[in-house]
Amino acid sequence: DDPCFLLHFDKVRTVTAISSSAKYAIVRALVALSEKYCQDSLNLQNFDWAYIKPTSFYSNRGDCVVLSQICFYAFNLVCLSMCPVPLDA
Repeated sequence: DDPCFLLHFDKVRTVTAISSSAKYAIVRALVALSEKYCQDSLNLQNFDWAYIKPTSFYSNRGDCVVLSQICFYAFNLVCLSMCPVPLDA
């Protein structure tokens, strides 16, 4: 996914985010501001709505839970790598 996108206001502005996740963070903020202050939805094209407005519990759990899950998987990988493996050939 390309971190560059275009914003159409009074004129077209090119925006380059540092990553695709930053691009979606900007778009999520714009959507929230539009819903709060304009009571109108934005006309977004070429964006995945599952990343902008998550609807399931799994994708809307928060950064802390996701980080703890990643740490749990990493800990499991470390434990598995320390297990002796018999190399009978």
